[in-house]
Amino acid sequence: MRQFVVLVGLPGSGKTAYQQKKSKWAVVSRDNIRRSIFGYTYEPAVEDAVERIFSTAVIEAAESSVDTVCVDDLNLLRNERSAYVELARITGREPVAVAFPCDPVDELYRLVRRELEGLKASRSRLHVSAFPRDRFDAMLRCYEAVHPDEGFVRILKEDALPIVSGITAPEPAPRKERKRRQEKQHPIPLFAG
Repeated sequence: MRQFVVLVGLPGSGKTAYQQKKSKWAVVSRDNIRRSIFGYTYEPAVEDAVERIFSTAVIEAAESSVDTVCVDDLNLLRNERSAYVELARITGREPVAVAFPCDPVDELYRLVRRELEGLKASRSRLHVSAFPRDRFDAMLRCYEAVHPDEGFVRILKEDALPIVSGITAPEPAPRKERKRRQEKQHPIPLFAG
């Protein structure tokens, strides 16, 4: 059966490295759109355009004849993932989630910072945005673990990063902060109400 794979995890958790090993997958990635079309790692002024291109690309890929479509994005919130489950079903694909580790938090953040420094050094035309720790921690606090009742046919869990002693995850976000992040998210236009 054709598949629709949704990668779920924080920046630095290994999502992109995972999908890059799958050469026959059609991958749609916001990061790739930002970098290849607009020349930024993140820029609020272009995010509306990034969102429209991303949504269109996801729908086109899902409707294509390729066996496996992959969404390489954070997909931290349950409501974001529910739109992909629905799209998978509409296009006759099996929805599969691949969840990546959220811990050790300090190591994940260090990996992201190292990747951004590498991009800055190797791609002179790319505008590399700052990625402050508080933004990373806010993403972590909003993360909702993938649950079997979301409609995925399978939920795969990738191996955790090596444990580093003394590292703990921040407390979960208060309900108000999770709601603010959810309201900020836009569903795929096909499913907008």
